[in-house]
Amino acid sequence: MLDRDATTCFEMYDDSASLCHGWSSGPAFFLLTEILGVKPLRPGFAELLVRPNVAELNVFQARGTLATPRGPVSVAWKASPSPAFDMNIRARESVPITVDLPLRDGSKRVIVEKIVVWPEEEAKGAKPASVASVERIGDRLRVRVSGRNSYQLRVE
Repeated sequence: MLDRDATTCFEMYDDSASLCHGWSSGPAFFLLTEILGVKPLRPGFAELLVRPNVAELNVFQARGTLATPRGPVSVAWKASPSPAFDMNIRARESVPITVDLPLRDGSKRVIVEKIVVWPEEEAKGAKPASVASVERIGDRLRVRVSGRNSYQLRVE
């Protein structure tokens, strides 16, 4: 497809087939769910999981919008060579979101809406009203947010 300057995924690899076919849309869904990391936690996307796939694929930035029954969900994230990781999420206010942020070697703190939420000794119990909980799970920090239509998260 790349050798033929394709801008879509072909149905088949010969000239007799459709060069833009719905059956070939799998890569687009894969990029949104497995790279960008947007998945449903409850049926109908009533609750979302955003778990960017940074380390396993050596991807350093991604952005996209996934159409859901509850409206569009837009995510953009960027990982720098240092532990820094920035993420912006936009979704309907009524949709709770669980974000699994990557903690890499040297990660010192996590900031949500300009307020430190981790580590606990630095956060001192302070957190934005949109943050329901913060929990470390292995090499990830799980942050549950709701009540807003946009979120800014940063790992330093």
